Amino acid sequence: SSANVAKHPFVLSPAPASEAEPALITLAERSQLSPHVREVLQNLRDLCATAFEPSLSETLSEYEKQLVRLADKATINQQNLYFDSVHQLKRGRADIAPRFLRSIEDALARLGENRHEGKVRNVRSAANLALTEGTQLDESLVLSEIATKVELRVREPLYALGHRFGVLAGTPRIAVEVMPLGPRSLTAALRYGTARLDLLLEHRLVLYRCFERVVMNQIGTLYDALNACLVARNILPRLHTLPTSDDATSASAAPAPARGLPDSQERAHEAQKAPNNSAAAARFDAVPGSPDGRRDFFGTLRQLLGECRDAETYAASGNDLQGALAALQACQATATLADAKPQLRSAEQIKQEILALLHEHRSDGRMPRIGDEDADAIDLVGLLFEFLSRSVRSHGMAYWVLAKLQVPVLRAALREKSFFSDAHHPARRLLNDFVEVGRFWFDENEAAADPVLLEKLQRLTQQIAREYQGEARLFALAAEELSQHIERLQRKIEVAERRQVEAAIGREKLERSRLLASAAIGERIAKNKPGEFLCTLLERGWTHVLTMTLLRDGEDSSAYSRQLAVVDRLLAAAAAGECATGTSPQELRAQVASGLMLAGLHDDDILAITQKLFPQMIDRQQENPISQTELALRLKARLGGEKPIASASGSMPSTDTESALTAPEAAALDQLRKLQPGTWLEFTVNPQRDKVRRKLSWYSAHTGRCLLLNQSGAPAEDTTMPQLARDVVNQRASIVSPDQQSIIDSAWATICGTLRNFSGRQIDSPRPATSSTGREADEAPPQAGAPPPEEARTLLVVDDEVNIQRALFRVLQNERYRIMCASSADEAMQILARQQVQVIISDQRMPGVSGTEFLTRVKASHPNTVRILLSGYSDAITVTDAINRGAIYKFLTKPWDDDDLRLQVRDAFRARALH
Repeated sequence: SSANVAKHPFVLSPAPASEAEPALITLAERSQLSPHVREVLQNLRDLCATAFEPSLSETLSEYEKQLVRLADKATINQQNLYFDSVHQLKRGRADIAPRFLRSIEDALARLGENRHEGKVRNVRSAANLALTEGTQLDESLVLSEIATKVELRVREPLYALGHRFGVLAGTPRIAVEVMPLGPRSLTAALRYGTARLDLLLEHRLVLYRCFERVVMNQIGTLYDALNACLVARNILPRLHTLPTSDDATSASAAPAPARGLPDSQERAHEAQKAPNNSAAAARFDAVPGSPDGRRDFFGTLRQLLGECRDAETYAASGNDLQGALAALQACQATATLADAKPQLRSAEQIKQEILALLHEHRSDGRMPRIGDEDADAIDLVGLLFEFLSRSVRSHGMAYWVLAKLQVPVLRAALREKSFFSDAHHPARRLLNDFVEVGRFWFDENEAAADPVLLEKLQRLTQQIAREYQGEARLFALAAEELSQHIERLQRKIEVAERRQVEAAIGREKLERSRLLASAAIGERIAKNKPGEFLCTLLERGWTHVLTMTLLRDGEDSSAYSRQLAVVDRLLAAAAAGECATGTSPQELRAQVASGLMLAGLHDDDILAITQKLFPQMIDRQQENPISQTELALRLKARLGGEKPIASASGSMPSTDTESALTAPEAAALDQLRKLQPGTWLEFTVNPQRDKVRRKLSWYSAHTGRCLLLNQSGAPAEDTTMPQLARDVVNQRASIVSPDQQSIIDSAWATICGTLRNFSGRQIDSPRPATSSTGREADEAPPQAGAPPPEEARTLLVVDDEVNIQRALFRVLQNERYRIMCASSADEAMQILARQQVQVIISDQRMPGVSGTEFLTRVKASHPNTVRILLSGYSDAITVTDAINRGAIYKFLTKPWDDDDLRLQVRDAFRARALH
């Protein structure tokens, strides 16, 4: 924010101790004022009362709605805090407007007090930017930012009002910063009016922002009315304002004593101006009468006009810009906004704040201006950060890093223009590395963030934001420290990745062995058709024996052949009623027992099985032998209740049928199979087109299974190569090129292309157009066999909270709906005008219009839609009335049950189909 600071150099001074509530005076108590002036000021006070009473009431109502809306989307503990603030507001609401107006009357009553403009300005600046307790500083910063915006937006009415207040006070024009009813006077009145509300800092700042939206954004109308009131009182009725410097005009119009300069200094000041005036007069008097002389006269006038402009303005030096940006950097490093998230500034905002700071501390009143080269540098850095902010998540870690580093990086770019061309510039390297870490390790990583890396990234970013004062070495050291930590982390992750790949290969080998064994057993059972008990033993027991033998010795080993021979002998013995020729019953029984032991059966189970297989060898004195049915049940319990899948050919059945792939999907599958293990893929996970990265670490040519790992080396969702091919064709996944440009180089390339477009120069490969919702305007044509767009089941989610949109998308993404999202009612109506939508889910609490009002409008314009209202805060009368009028099909509450929500949406689409 363009907060005020003391004179050059820009140094933050300590804050004064918190003071008691100030004593206010009324107009009647100010005996020094003449009756006429007191009457005029009373009229201004009454005009303010008429204007502010309804607007303050609207502000407080909007603030209460905002608190309820925030509570609606907060945790239980935070909800209690928000509702406590609502209770505080209701209890103290009646006192706010009277206290606000008393503060305004106090400012009017003190008109004309002995306040030297420069002294007041310096004292106020020191107080506003002092490093005080967090609460006082944050309030001052936000209120100062609000006032500065108004001062820049409505300068001309404030300039005229300052002159007219000067007439009432008998002084030169009163500066806008100390003028009664000026923006800073109004913010001070707001602070005084709400001082008795026991609010948390974050909640108080929300109140200030509501006041800014409701009152300050339309304050120009009040200033026009105040000027009109004074004109009606014949106070400077013919004053004409010019867009010149406030202080310069004031200084030129004021008499010498009013400026507080000693006579000697004033005479010296006039002496300094005299030579210029004499030279100008000489040039004017020397105009010849010839035609050439008349042409030269135009040049003389231009020169004089240029000198006048130069006298009113000055070009800010590099040190001036660095000082102003250092003040902004210090404020940003210590301030905590209401949402606890730093905000990026546009290039225009930065330039306005720089000019406001420089103008604030210019003793001669001349208006500052930024040189063309420096202005271009600020614009280019602004474009860079704007592009980077669009390529990262708006609520992610990378955006936080960008907002924190914006001012330090801008200072480095202004100091060294090599920032724009040198890829190894310390500030450029740090910006690239830190944003990449924020995006890759946090925003695009859905696994739990590494706490050590998170702490280091935040600490180094905060260190740059606090301590950078032009030393490029600070950038280099921070980038090196983070790089070393990333290298250590990557070594640990590589070990974890190798383990995951080895485990996947082991699972694949086990699956292949199990399927091969099952195929061998199934083929033999189909030929011999043994009894139920032997069939159960072979399918559930000996399959495990063959699987373990294959894993240990392989398909071509003699051990595997011996185990198959045991199967053949058992089947032959069962068919002949005796043991196969050449094999004694004792030998076959021993082979069966050793095999079942390899499968992991207990000794008593093995004994019972062999006794059933070889009844001639049973001990006749054994009592209570186990029945065949009981033994089969025990065998199923020991070896698994499900019958293994058998394949007559013994080949691996694919987990995903490749024959069902279309021609583009088959081509994408061939491309995926040519990728080297370790290739990164990028997946789109929600309608906002947020990206996550997955590493293709391994895939099987037999089953089509693949192993996708996240940035931490942990397995991601299970999928197959054919499914990956479908995702690539449908633009839900893309291959990350290994030689892809860094995020900074990519940003500069895009900026260059954009600037060439604006300048009319051709570019070789223009980027595809993008719609306002972030989707590419020229989407791929639908695949053959796909339903036309009007037949698709389209669901529109309307909620101003992005997290709610994402949560709904995750719950419903597998329902095969086409899900579209809108953040406001206006955006939703635009989508409805372009797209055919069957079902709408709308939040109740949205800025500008409620969910019931929005759905009522939708019913009138799109009556065939099915409308669902979703909210954690319900106004029973409003919702009931909307349901009775048919605007709402169902009303669901937050938090919702995922299964119930899916069911309700399915019912809504069925109702739409019946309709």
